[in-house]
Amino acid sequence: MLVLFLAVGYPWISGNIHSMADLISRIFLGIIVPAFSLWLWFGTFYTIEQDNLTARSGPQVFKIPVSQITHIRLNQKTIGGLWKPTLSWNSIKLEYKGFDSINISPERQDEFLSELMKINPDIEIKPE
Repeated sequence: MLVLFLAVGYPWISGNIHSMADLISRIFLGIIVPAFSLWLWFGTFYTIEQDNLTARSGPQVFKIPVSQITHIRLNQKTIGGLWKPTLSWNSIKLEYKGFDSINISPERQDEFLSELMKINPDIEIKPE
């Protein structure tokens, strides 16, 4: 609500909205941007089902066969967001299919890695 007020309410009260297009764009930014941010925040999770790792972050879904994961790099410092499905500064980097990679930040990292290793014991784990 605060973002919506700052985007629409205050400019309207102070007379800084001069056209309907300006009003619509401010409403759009005041609703869509926070909604998308919340979608990323609450819609980021990882699941392991059978031989597949699914990483979801808002609108993006990554499906990776665990059998194709070759390396895991621990303690990767990254900024998440739209292009990286991670919410934490400290993440792990999964390398798969040769040159593809994805950064993720599972909440219980040790359990997560253990589950991956049960499926594919050939994964090489690198400290950094």
